[in-house]
Amino acid sequence: MSGVGNIRRSLEFSPTAAKVPGCSGRPGRIGAMKLRRRMLLLAGKINRMDYPTCQQFAAHVGSSFSVQTTEGVPMRFELTAVTPYPAGPEPTDVSIRIASFSIFLRGPSQPLYPQNSYDMEHAVLGSLPIFIVPIGPDKLGMRYEAVFNQA
Repeated sequence: MSGVGNIRRSLEFSPTAAKVPGCSGRPGRIGAMKLRRRMLLLAGKINRMDYPTCQQFAAHVGSSFSVQTTEGVPMRFELTAVTPYPAGPEPTDVSIRIASFSIFLRGPSQPLYPQNSYDMEHAVLGSLPIFIVPIGPDKLGMRYEAVFNQA
């Protein structure tokens, strides 16, 4: 891992560091942590959880996820839409292109699930911890959004 640390140190004091998102010149604590994680991912030293891609989620619009309540009763959330966002700038020699998208879910009107991460089970996609945010009700229930940024 010392090689990754050397790469990080060389970026902190070089003009290239200004090209790394979240870093300008000498990165602060958060910028340095993001840069370190990126370097470790690139070097294969750590793994990220492999979430489904935008296309994989889109293939399952209309299907449902379930969440176990504290009472042990499964609550159903329907995947209603998947929205991709424009790609960021072309990657530089040390950055990674990020694919951003949102999935939209509809759950029951009650109970309201507060903004939080929930273990959601899907018949094909499997079990995934997903951070959802309530975005408001519609005629059929409460709508939720989860945003994904994938390298």
